[in-house]
Amino acid sequence: MPWMKTRPTADAAGCSDRTLKRNMDIRGGCLNLGEHYRHGPSANSSYLWHVERTIEALAHRGLVAAKGRELLLELKATEQKN
Repeated sequence: MPWMKTRPTADAAGCSDRTLKRNMDIRGGCLNLGEHYRHGPSANSSYLWHVERTIEALAHRGLVAAKGRELLLELKATEQKN
């Protein structure tokens, strides 16, 4: 089953519930409504997460962050030479 509640999805992704929710698009994150998560059938329902898509998006976000850090280090090294 690709759609699961928050806690099992967080466990599968190796992060906390809070990390998942902090990365929702409505909070400026990389996880999009309809693609990575959806609302449950009622206002009090848990979010449901597409586990595979969520893990892929978080992994991609991590790769982008690592590449950004690498580029910053290269830029600083170049500036120090000049």
